[in-house]
Amino acid sequence: MIGVHLSRHLQPTVLAAGLRLAHKPLVMGLVACCLALTSESFAQQTDYQGPSRAPHVRLLLDAHTWHGPWTITFVNEEDVPVRIAADARQLSLLVRLPNDKNYTKCSLPSSMRGTGRDRQLVLDPAQSYVETIDPRLYCWGENQTKLAPGASVTAFVGWAPDVRLEKRSKPQVAPFVVEPVLAPPAFPFTKQMASLTHWLAASDDSLIAQPEQPPARYVGTPDLRLSTPKWEDADLRSARISATLTNVGDRAALIHIRPDDLELRVQRPDGSMAACGPGSSYRAAVRDFFLTIQPGKSVSVSSLLSERCPSGTFERPGLYQLHTTLRARDNGSAFHLQAITGDFAAPTPTLLRLRTARLPFYAAVPEASPATPPRNGP
Repeated sequence: MIGVHLSRHLQPTVLAAGLRLAHKPLVMGLVACCLALTSESFAQQTDYQGPSRAPHVRLLLDAHTWHGPWTITFVNEEDVPVRIAADARQLSLLVRLPNDKNYTKCSLPSSMRGTGRDRQLVLDPAQSYVETIDPRLYCWGENQTKLAPGASVTAFVGWAPDVRLEKRSKPQVAPFVVEPVLAPPAFPFTKQMASLTHWLAASDDSLIAQPEQPPARYVGTPDLRLSTPKWEDADLRSARISATLTNVGDRAALIHIRPDDLELRVQRPDGSMAACGPGSSYRAAVRDFFLTIQPGKSVSVSSLLSERCPSGTFERPGLYQLHTTLRARDNGSAFHLQAITGDFAAPTPTLLRLRTARLPFYAAVPEASPATPPRNGP
């Protein structure tokens, strides 16, 4: 804009004439320039001209068993290289059982998803990227009951497109799951990819969940059973293991129980095993830790995993399985008591979804491999 300072004593007609005569070329030039810029910006926003076809990159889901593990595969069927976000943390699953009316969406919490920028991988023509996943990491808690024979599953990788940009016919903004590498681009930047729908089948009838049978009970004696939670969803600092000892017998039970009596066998995301506890067998028994559990009653103990397990046990985020055993070793003889001793193991492990840890989710950078035909069709 141009500011013109004129005396208030000048007549309006003289002012108008002066502006028309002295500044007409300059004013007309500025108006034309502004109109040109406005038109160009409007054209860029509403008439985006670029490749409109979808990229020839396939997302394959191999879920040949209902309980996992599964694999996802990116296959580059273009004649040119493409860049993908090789990051299963951006995966979501749309699951529905045959009798369900609605779909269930399974995905990681936002604290585990990351940005995907550190997992970019260039695939040459005919190359692929394969990653193994555990569906229980995504379908968490009660949603794991949806992972059953007969359920339909569709995999999505990437980020949901911005609906506001779509309505205004404007291009999407980063991040993208598939990007062109060469210029001019052969296809647009893609926010999200989807696989074909897959129906889960059981590969082994023995793996299908059977109705739980009530445990056999002993008459005239205490009968102690250990149980642990099915799921624990936490970060490293707050993750803990809880165990409950229940007397299902018809006699009272006296037992010495404390948190460091818990022993854990930990299966880590990479399949390796680690052991945690129990505490030293030479520690002295404490009278206050001898508890009487009446029939039908229970007692619980809890401990932070960072206190029970050696450093490095939970190094990376992911899915851990905790197999818990309570080792009661003090018989109470030092206090003239008759306490129950023995090992009490929980029948099923606790699934721990560790959201954050000292090291990142992935231990290595992604690598491309030659394309292979899928096991379950096109």
